[in-house]
Amino acid sequence: MSFTTAIAADPAYSNVSVQAGPVVAVAVAEPADIVFTAQNYHDVHNVPDIDIAAFNKSVFNALKPGGLYVVLDHACGAGFRRP
Repeated sequence: MSFTTAIAADPAYSNVSVQAGPVVAVAVAEPADIVFTAQNYHDVHNVPDIDIAAFNKSVFNALKPGGLYVVLDHACGAGFRRP
């Protein structure tokens, strides 16, 4: 169990949910205070046939007014390629 799913499973954090896996849109049962993603936003661009603008719009639509969309990510250096 990951740290995030452990938090979501704790009854003290009953308002926390985890959405994991390949998604083309974010959907929540009720508006969220925050949507947080770490070290994987760059991979969203690799989802076949994804409309990035529509994906981001789905995140913002999932938020309460004044909610936060937090993206923690990285970029490789110029000319870097995976083997």
